[in-house]
Amino acid sequence: MKKPSRGNTGQAINLAELIDDMTEDKLVALHNIIVNRLNMLHRQRTRQSMEDFRPGDVVSFQAEDGQTVTGVLVRLNKKTVTVHTGSGARWNVAPQLLTRVKRQLSSENLPDNTVEKKLH
Repeated sequence: MKKPSRGNTGQAINLAELIDDMTEDKLVALHNIIVNRLNMLHRQRTRQSMEDFRPGDVVSFQAEDGQTVTGVLVRLNKKTVTVHTGSGARWNVAPQLLTRVKRQLSSENLPDNTVEKKLH
């Protein structure tokens, strides 16, 4: 599907009218294109957010109940990061929700169970 172009009058094509004239097959194709683009943008934002963090970073985020949770980032997953708290809880959190409290700690300063030996 071509992008709406501007005519000699300088007015943009009315997208609602363009959509109203489409067949069901074309609407489904347009829907698929839009969903794919939105998914790609979401993956891109997630990837960019993950670049801000490294295993060993001390991070915080807001839990669903509004409490601030602080822990050590132990793993970067495909869509989330794994955070271990001092109480032993493990959270998988979207990187967009994290705030870095302290840059990466050395592995000697971490409790034995907080950093996995092999990160995937």
